[in-house]
Formats: sequence, C-alpha cells, structure tokens
Amino acid sequence: MSIAAVLGAQWGDEGKGKIVSHFAKKFDACVRFQGGPNAEHTIYLSGKPYKLRMIPSGIFNTNKAIIGNGVFINPRIVLDEIEILESDFPDIAEKILFSKKCHIILSSHIEEDINSAYGKFGTTKMGMGPSVADKVSRNGFRLGDIYNEEKMNSLSSEDREICERFYSKFKNNIIESDIVIRGLLDSNMRIIAEGAQGALLDVDHGDYPQVTSTNTTIGAVLTGLGVGVQDVESVYLITSIIMTKVGSGIPNPITGELQEYFWSNIKRIDKTTNTTMNFGWLDINLLMKSIRINRPTGIILTRLDVLSGLKEVEYTVQRDGINVQEKFPGWEEDITTIRNQNNLPTNLINFLIQIQKQVGVPIVGISVGVNDDDYIEINL
Repeated sequence: MSIAAVLGAQWGDEGKGKIVSHFAKKFDACVRFQGGPNAEHTIYLSGKPYKLRMIPSGIFNTNKAIIGNGVFINPRIVLDEIEILESDFPDIAEKILFSKKCHIILSSHIEEDINSAYGKFGTTKMGMGPSVADKVSRNGFRLGDIYNEEKMNSLSSEDREICERFYSKFKNNIIESDIVIRGLLDSNMRIIAEGAQGALLDVDHGDYPQVTSTNTTIGAVLTGLGVGVQDVESVYLITSIIMTKVGSGIPNPITGELQEYFWSNIKRIDKTTNTTMNFGWLDINLLMKSIRINRPTGIILTRLDVLSGLKEVEYTVQRDGINVQEKFPGWEEDITTIRNQNNLPTNLINFLIQIQKQVGVPIVGISVGVNDDDYIEINL
C-alpha cells in the first residue's frame, strides 16, 4: 500500500528510533534500509530503555521487522541484541527477517577500521567503511553467502563460527527482501522505513569528508529496500531542536552554563565513540538543506521537553549571508505529560510557528519526553 520514511535531518542522534517506535503501532511492518551498528537507537518503553544497534526500532510495535539489503550486518551484535531482548520479548526472534543481500561486517573490517586513517573522520570503529569498500569493489561477503560452503571456507575461523551461529538461529529468517516487501505492499500493508545517522552525514550530500560511508537520505530508501519512488507515500524529517554532534563542526556551539545544562539533561559522552557531545541551537539554514534534499511531508521536532524552564529559546538563521540568533521567550511548564496541542504553553506554540514560517514545511509532531508515547501531534 505505502511506505512512510523516517529520516534524520542533522548528524544523527535526532531521536528517530523513538519516533519510529511510536509510529509503528499504526503500521504492519518496520523495515531498516541503510546503515550498520554505528550507533544506538534507544527505545524507552514505560521508562525501561532498550538499546538497538541492528534491530529495527519498530520491532516492539509491529508484526514484522525486516533488515533490508542496504544494511550492513554485524552478526555478533544481532545475536547479542536478540539474546538481551528475548528476556522481555520471548518471541522477538520470530518477528525479524534479514535480506540475503545484506553485506556482513567481518572481523577484518573492524580491525582495519581501528588501525586505519578512518579515525580522523570520527568513525565509530565498527568496520563500516572497510565493509562498504569491499562491497563496491565486489569483494564483499553477503548474508546469502552463508549457504555457499566455498565462501564460508574463505572466512577466518572467528567469522565462520559467528556466521554459523547466526545461521543456526535465523536460517528460516533469511529472505529475498525486495520480493517480500513487494508482497506486503501489494497486499495493502503499511510499512514504516527507518535508517541510521542523518542527512548531514550522507556520503554525497553531507559535510564531506566528515561523513558516514553510505547514503542516509531519501534515495537510500529506494535502493536499500528495492522499492520504487511511487511506493513512498510520506517522508518525516526528524529534527532535534538542540543539535548534537561529536567532534568539531557544529555551527554556533552552545558553551558555558547552558552547555553544562544540556550535558546533564541530554548526555555528556557519546558512548559509541567515547567522545564529548557538542550542542548547538537548531540551524534553520542546515534544516533547509535537509528539506531540499529529502522533500519531507512533515517535520517532527524532538527534545522540546529539555527546553522547559529556560528563560529564552532560539534558533540560528541566516540574514544577508550572516548567521544570527533569533531569540524567543521560553516557558516554565513541564510538558512531559501533555498529549494535546491545546494544552501546550503559548510561548512554545509561538516558537513552533516561527520555525514553520522559516522552513515552509509543516511541523506535524513534537517529542516531549524519552518514552515512545511522549509525543504530540501538531497542526499549526
């Protein structure tokens, strides 16, 4: 029937996983179309966190979760994640399917990533770059190669052992994903598609060379799932009101007491790279770049709850080629328990109206807390 794509507008860490988990209740399947185990998507269900690197974020609230051909799989991480989740969700392994065309991240890829010059680009050392290089040079090992004894024998003993464990666990879950997804669409099923990272890390359209190894924007939905442009009905661009980034390069970085405040209320250390997080107010110019590339149906803003109690809130906008800060009155009210737009503080609504005027795309929702139900539909 249709696909709703959920994309990140910035450098990742926008809260895509939480939004996918919330939306998934209205969908029949959740599919992952790109990326690898680079960073965690943390889903809070009734206050309990579940950290996912490989498993699609909508798996808790849909009947089926599919890892598409555009994803790079670390089979050890998949097995470890499933083992942890099975304690609370005993049948979760039955819900997840894997494309035969997924490339596998091998131990040699991780070793190369750790010991190579990739580190200067702030990589997560998860083996993605070398694995992508093997894919495009036609030397990659794909999930379907597990069935090929000759190719299995070419692996190191460590990689062969983990691939055999993966096959033993998921031998009935390895599929021709494009055929299965087409079947779901032709059967009038609704699919929500999620990726990793954000538009500003796209290998073609991001801040090259400080980018990830794959495409993170709308085109990756088509190639990463094997679907057509007419299959995508809606595109939601997830945008953090407080931009986060590891390393340098964030425009107009937040410093001083406000930086300390966000370190204590968002996070100080990125656990994947073990580096300090930098913060910046929403940059309208960068958001417009992501809008231009992805042409979203609507924007969803996250981390609005973190702003409660601040005397002023702001965003960065360009005036005559110069970045300036537009400031607006803040709000005191705790918004984490609000579920209706009509109950939101007037100053918050006015702030949203100004952002929507700047970007020309409707804001359709906001996140007001960490749980997947801490969400408000917006119609300005």
